[in-house]
Amino acid sequence: MQKHKFNIFPEMQPEDYGRLKADIQSNGYDMRQPIYIYNGGILDGWNRYKVCMEIGVVPIFKDFSGTDIDAIDYVMRTNKRRNLTSSQWAAVAVEADEIVEAIKSETERQRREKISEARTNTIQTPITSAASAAEAVAIFGDEITQLIGGSDNKHETEAATKLATTFNTNRTYINEAARLKEEKPEIFEQVKSGEKTLTQVKKEQQIADKKAEYIEQSKREIQNKPSVFISDAASYLSKFADDSIDLILTDPPYMTDVLNIEEFTESWLPIAIKKTKKTGRIYICSGAYPEEISAFLSVLLHQNKFIVDAPLIWTYRNTLGITPKMKYNLNYQIIWHLYSAESSPLDTSITNEMFSVQDINAPDGRMGNRLHTWQKPDELAYRLIRHSTKENDLVIDPFVCTGTFLLAAAKLRRIAAGCDISEDNLKIAEGRGCIIIGQ
Repeated sequence: MQKHKFNIFPEMQPEDYGRLKADIQSNGYDMRQPIYIYNGGILDGWNRYKVCMEIGVVPIFKDFSGTDIDAIDYVMRTNKRRNLTSSQWAAVAVEADEIVEAIKSETERQRREKISEARTNTIQTPITSAASAAEAVAIFGDEITQLIGGSDNKHETEAATKLATTFNTNRTYINEAARLKEEKPEIFEQVKSGEKTLTQVKKEQQIADKKAEYIEQSKREIQNKPSVFISDAASYLSKFADDSIDLILTDPPYMTDVLNIEEFTESWLPIAIKKTKKTGRIYICSGAYPEEISAFLSVLLHQNKFIVDAPLIWTYRNTLGITPKMKYNLNYQIIWHLYSAESSPLDTSITNEMFSVQDINAPDGRMGNRLHTWQKPDELAYRLIRHSTKENDLVIDPFVCTGTFLLAAAKLRRIAAGCDISEDNLKIAEGRGCIIIGQ
């Protein structure tokens, strides 16, 4: 058998269902609680029915007698103590309202049909006088007395009022749930099932709106869109002439994302050094794990083109993590800085930007500006680009990811280009204003 369409309550939570099943297995089926059937479907007792089918117990069935309004009202009354959140009750209220409205609409249609039939076949004048009303009652019975007075059937009104007082929620939640069902029915079902609350859905929508605005603002501020090639870093960098890049600013995958950090670093970093002008600079973000530091130093300390500066530190205070027991939480990342005696002086005229520790909050998902796990803050990108380049300089990022560094360079009127091989990252970069180009 199937659920009746009026049985609009969500499925029991697994733990509640488990307790119901254990109770019936231990104590047997309570014959005082029949499973009500209405028009061929289970109106009440759906979970008891499922348990009985699973464990091979024969339940008691009983036909429900009454109108549609009686049936939906019965469902609401018998489930009033269900352990539902306010959001779930709002979702149930929306569906109950829809059912009641449908019943009222059908009743109104039947009312009009009966009045039309009465006028056509029996009564030659409109049913407005006591005599004509009496004639209609004589033909159709007492039911017509509820119909000839208009569409406000007293029985319906009373039932609807009872339904409205049943919901353990408020009208605002009900309105929100109604809008959600119309605009995003799949999320409405998640609210009804208890997977999400209306408050969570509202917060998620606010974040999504902020994220969309963040992306749109990025695109509005760009005059020359950065070009991003679908390529690995080594192949892409090899296409440049030696000593042709003014700045390499990049955030390559960390040791947690590659099989062998030493081999990975050696595959592209020597090429990057070779392609950068002696007058230029290189900034490379990396994790602060000893193995990762060692992998970079094994390359950087064996080249003689650039001076390896004491690493910059990007630190952030807006993420806490788990309280540590054996070691400290890591709330910073290293930025390797390479320059030469021929490099142009840094433009660090803003006092708090002249220090090797750059204290800037990480992108925050609640603010809508976090599009990737390891995304760097826009402010950090602006600072490093302003410090080390001027307009029309060539800025290259061989690990573009979501495009933060290139977009900052483009907004500052630098020539910005780079590459990446992740389709997911490239989609985000493209959405933010980068132009994706094939191999």
